[in-house]
Amino acid sequence: MNIYDKLVSINDHWVQDGMDHQVLDGESRFYGGVTDPVNGIAWPSHGGTPMVMAIWASALINEQSRFYHDRGLLLRL
Repeated sequence: MNIYDKLVSINDHWVQDGMDHQVLDGESRFYGGVTDPVNGIAWPSHGGTPMVMAIWASALINEQSRFYHDRGLLLRL
């Protein structure tokens, strides 16, 4: 596996991890956010939900990603 393929694989792993930690409870004040696995808070900072959004966006447009044009991921974004 070359370095590019490894990076795509890592990014796909991060996409799945972010999806696993996204708050989907419409009643939560954190709805749509991605929680920090340590404290359960969806941070609106450069290292929190916005960072995960950037990871998701890169997967959506990368033809080598397993999330390329994934409608479910697009709706979460």
